[in-house]
Amino acid sequence: MSNAEDVPFEIRRADFFAVASAALGVLFAGLAGAPPLGGGSFGVPDVLNGVAGLLWFAIAGYYHFRPDSMNNGIDPAPRAWFEVIGLLIGLSALAVVIEVFLFSTL
Repeated sequence: MSNAEDVPFEIRRADFFAVASAALGVLFAGLAGAPPLGGGSFGVPDVLNGVAGLLWFAIAGYYHFRPDSMNNGIDPAPRAWFEVIGLLIGLSALAVVIEVFLFSTL
C-alpha cells in the first residue's frame, strides 16, 4: 500500500479536499454563468448551480482554515488520493472526447 512519503509533493489531507471542493465550485459556477454569457435565458437551474458553486467554495474554505475538523486533516495526503484524482480527470477528458466525436452535429 502506498504511503504519504512517495507523493510528488506534500499537501495536507484537508487542503487536498479543499482544492477538490474548490474545483467543484468552479465547475458549478461555470455552469451557472454559461447560459447568460452564451446569450441564453437565466433560469432556476442556473441559480441553483450558482448556489451549489458557492456552497462548494464555502466547504473548501472551511476545510482549509479548520483542518482539525476532519479526521487526520493535518496529515499528508496519501499517494492513492493523487492516483484516484488523476484517473477521474483522465476518464472525464475521455468522456468529453467521446461525446464530441459521437454526438457532434458537424
